[in-house]
Amino acid sequence: MNQFWDLSSTGANMPALHLSNKETISYGDLAKEVGLRVEEINSEKDLILLKAGNNLEFIKSYLACLYSNNPAILIDESLEESQLKSLMEIYKPNKIIHGKEIIKYSSYEHTFNDDLSILLSTSGSTGSPKLVKLSKENLNHNANAISQYLSLSETEVAITSMPLSYSYGLSILNSHLLKKASIVLTNDSIISRDFWDLIKFFRVSSFSGVPYIYQILKKMNIDRFDISSINYFTQAGGKLDLDTYEYFSKKTKEMQKDFFIMYGQTEATARISYLDPSKIDEKKGSIGKPIPGGSLKLIDSEGNEITDNHITGQIIYSGKNVMLGYANNISDLSSPNTQKYSLRTGDMGYFDEEGYFYIVGRKKRFLKIYGLRVNLDQIDLTLSKLNMNLIASGTDDNLIIYTDYKDPDISKIKEEIFKKFKINPNTITVEVLKNIPRSLNGKVNYQKLKEKTNE
Repeated sequence: MNQFWDLSSTGANMPALHLSNKETISYGDLAKEVGLRVEEINSEKDLILLKAGNNLEFIKSYLACLYSNNPAILIDESLEESQLKSLMEIYKPNKIIHGKEIIKYSSYEHTFNDDLSILLSTSGSTGSPKLVKLSKENLNHNANAISQYLSLSETEVAITSMPLSYSYGLSILNSHLLKKASIVLTNDSIISRDFWDLIKFFRVSSFSGVPYIYQILKKMNIDRFDISSINYFTQAGGKLDLDTYEYFSKKTKEMQKDFFIMYGQTEATARISYLDPSKIDEKKGSIGKPIPGGSLKLIDSEGNEITDNHITGQIIYSGKNVMLGYANNISDLSSPNTQKYSLRTGDMGYFDEEGYFYIVGRKKRFLKIYGLRVNLDQIDLTLSKLNMNLIASGTDDNLIIYTDYKDPDISKIKEEIFKKFKINPNTITVEVLKNIPRSLNGKVNYQKLKEKTNE
């Protein structure tokens, strides 16, 4: 199996990276630049804190760390200073790299698990000391699996619609490098005209995003843009609400483009399953089947495997892209592989008679309202049709619906919840926030909502 960080193979003259100034970097030139960065880092088995941005300098440093066997903590370059300081105090990185700057920070002599390569924040906690430990095998296996089911080739052109510090965004980079395809690097938002100009100029062939991105794109009306070069769309990072799902299912069919619904977690290096575009209507709401080389099963509350269809249990994924484990402090960097290629996802779901999997909610996203067990994800999904950006949270016997909609119809919200879940409207509170807290990848930050609930 080829390794995506090894740029020395054939294809030196092929385009690797397209920059926002319309400049293109070939694979041969990128390999030389990475080699120079390796010399500048000038170490092996140092812990490096690498500030990630959607730019050439980050990619050079990222590939150089992989090539020279320096474990790296990837953080978004916009991370708040207090959170950055906390990470540095906990993990004592030997070097900090941001752009072209390499700063010596600590002389601490780290001990690492031999397989440790990259440490990523889980999607909902970008400033948390809890990190996902990934190996080169994890990264490369997932890149290979993604390139297989998307049928990636050297002609593909992707664009950075999400941060490269986020496992989904990073997986797009990895899988395209593996197949000697190319990536357009930009920090422009999808609401920027410059973003769509780059898609047109470089003939971008795919578009990827989390639900929040697709919801924005739906509001903007995708017909406004020239997307004639795009062959397929991919969506992951959470369940897409029904209206947005049906909108893009219809639009992509009209435009004769594919729409891949995907499921994954940072703990699985990004991708766990996908739904074949041909099943988008027949298997509405499904996360599909496992990626090449992976497998899915369900277990009940006692850990026994569920073999009958349409029975809800916790989703378990197995594959070589499953992390080594979590790090919460410096000593965890040397701990052995605790996962053994198996991951309890924390998602509850079922499979149908044809083996397609469906998620019904998070194991931890449940409340008890006067003895009634309530799935908060199901409430979010039910309320999504009201188009008021409503998010469920709360504590037992106290359901709180948060929104940043200026004038929500509170009686309508309570009516919908009662109609579907038979929850007494008197136990429901609706709170209006200036903004719904979100992480860098656009997903709702439930931890911050929980903090507001407990205030």
